[in-house]
Amino acid sequence: MQILSKLMEIPGVVAGGEFSYKGEILRHKGNLSDAQARLVATLCLANTRSANTQAEIYCAFDPVCGVKAVPGWMVRGSHHTVVTIGSHFAFVDNNNAPGTLNQVADLLRHRYDHPEEDGLVRLYQRFGGDIRASLLT
Repeated sequence: MQILSKLMEIPGVVAGGEFSYKGEILRHKGNLSDAQARLVATLCLANTRSANTQAEIYCAFDPVCGVKAVPGWMVRGSHHTVVTIGSHFAFVDNNNAPGTLNQVADLLRHRYDHPEEDGLVRLYQRFGGDIRASLLT
């Protein structure tokens, strides 16, 4: 849960969390009720699956398209921007300091690129688990 604490330290981040690939909220911090966090988990999973499906369809027409699984996405609303990379998300106030979205994306991307830094992930890998498995398989 250290990543959520780091997210909440970034100016402009109002909430952050982690969702499962079943659409369940695993944990969250910040200005979200439990009910809102469950809705956000559903939103994040639906958009992530949609983006990956689009990438797979595109590659069906062009086998050398170079598009792979989409690691993340951002959506800007009237008051907040949702940033999702891997299984983590952040709600960022649109009136944030310059560079906030980059800070959030860098932190989440590092977590996505270096899952072995998580003790549970290392244990899963030791038992032969594939931590890079596709969301759609």
